[in-house]
Amino acid sequence: MKFGITNKNSLSGAWLAIRLFQVISFVPAAFFLVISGYRGILLENNVLSQIFSCGLCALPCGETAGLSALYRLSHSEILAHFLLLGIALAVGLITGPILRGSEKAGRVLRFVMLGVLALDIPLGILFNIYGYFGLVPVICGSAIRLGFAALIVADLIAARKANAADPE
Repeated sequence: MKFGITNKNSLSGAWLAIRLFQVISFVPAAFFLVISGYRGILLENNVLSQIFSCGLCALPCGETAGLSALYRLSHSEILAHFLLLGIALAVGLITGPILRGSEKAGRVLRFVMLGVLALDIPLGILFNIYGYFGLVPVICGSAIRLGFAALIVADLIAARKANAADPE
């Protein structure tokens, strides 16, 4: 793994953040799969429900609120499940070529990702998106989102150091 923006053939911090986002999107989806066969798990506060809550709290608050609204309108876990996986797939398919493309596009995408992460915490607090999950999942989800931001900032810092060391 190498931090920076012009890493065409190596893993960058932003690339790793996108892949971790995709993995975290599979956590609630796996819970949906388990509850489709065993509804009794919904009646208990157990390890699986805590992992589900941490997974949803790690997602951006807009996505979590949108999935919640979709479920309330459609009453279909399957629709929310596939939309959650579809968003993860789309994010990977869209951002991958941009990150590996031009330096300017990669830099802009990283600032957009940082903007989304920076707006996420105040909006989550303002609209109390994560208030129903409990304190531990909210702390875990916030730590994961801050980790995403740290990976992206590490890319930008490495690019700035590379530009300062190599004046043209």
